[in-house]
Amino acid sequence: MAHKRFDNPVAQYFYNIYEAVTTTLIGLKLTIKTFFTKPVTVRYPKVDILKGEPSPENPLLSHRVYDRFRGVLYNDVFKCTACGLCAQICPIDCIYIEAKKIPEGKGLILFRFDIDEARCMHCGLCVEVCPVNSLVFTREFDYIKPSTDEMIERFVDEETNKKLIQIAIEKAKKAAAKKAAAPKPQAAVKPPEKKSETSTEKASENKEEEEKK
Repeated sequence: MAHKRFDNPVAQYFYNIYEAVTTTLIGLKLTIKTFFTKPVTVRYPKVDILKGEPSPENPLLSHRVYDRFRGVLYNDVFKCTACGLCAQICPIDCIYIEAKKIPEGKGLILFRFDIDEARCMHCGLCVEVCPVNSLVFTREFDYIKPSTDEMIERFVDEETNKKLIQIAIEKAKKAAAKKAAAPKPQAAVKPPEKKSETSTEKASENKEEEEKK
């Protein structure tokens, strides 16, 4: 709404009142609409709000946690490439990664991947930047622990680390076998080089032509 100006101060005064009331009502449109809507009580935990069920009070609503809900972070370490982009982009440094290379394996291997859920502010930057979609938000909302120290989720333990090393070794073996089985490119055959005529040969040819003449 464009603000108008009047030469008459009385007209300007009443127009300012009209504009203030109108813009306030436009801003409170959604609030007023929600104010007269009957509230819905979710009967948790009797209602499984992860699966959801229709609301008897309001058919337009559903007792359900939506798919885009930003709950607890989860990392699939078997998909993770240990690139470290999530830890680099995290604004509060709540992701801790340790990855190394082993001589007999292929690629980086995770030795540590921890997320401090107590510090995480669920901004979603780490999920967006993940190139293989191994880091995702779950729909878990009732994440409760006795202390903040127990809210550090550790996704790589000793057993998981052994599995990751074994997978890396198998990948390296497959890559080596594939390379060995691939046909070797044949060397290009060079055409025979033409011998350049020497000056003595040219001179003898010129003499023969003169004698024939």
